[in-house]
Amino acid sequence: MVRDVAVDTVKTGAGGKVGNKGGVGIRLRMLDFSVCFVCAHLPAGQSHVAERNADYHNITEGMDFGKGRRIATHDYVFWCGDFNYRIDLPDDECKRLITEKVRVPPHCLAPVHRLWIEASKTLVKSNDCRFYLRIALFL
Repeated sequence: MVRDVAVDTVKTGAGGKVGNKGGVGIRLRMLDFSVCFVCAHLPAGQSHVAERNADYHNITEGMDFGKGRRIATHDYVFWCGDFNYRIDLPDDECKRLITEKVRVPPHCLAPVHRLWIEASKTLVKSNDCRFYLRIALFL
């Protein structure tokens, strides 16, 4: 049985004034656990890692479902969306690696790893350790 449904949005575009970037979340209780789904659109651009991380924090800290319920207070949290993290390689090199079916060097995925690090910092602050963070990355 689904109950206790609530939604919230956080605008992060143009200093929080425009909704072209940000997040929308829905939370609910199902059976005996709480679930939160967050869909986010973060800033694009190879050099905007700090802005993406800041927007992630603004969404995480700013989303309020009422009654003291925040993203980090749920048993299960699922993130999806357009995070805009990039593989840190020139286009030609990336295409060559794909064509040759070569595995991308781990250091090239560092920006994606940074998102996981930022998410982990938020989850560690929570008193409840039963979190599963699912990140759907479309690179």
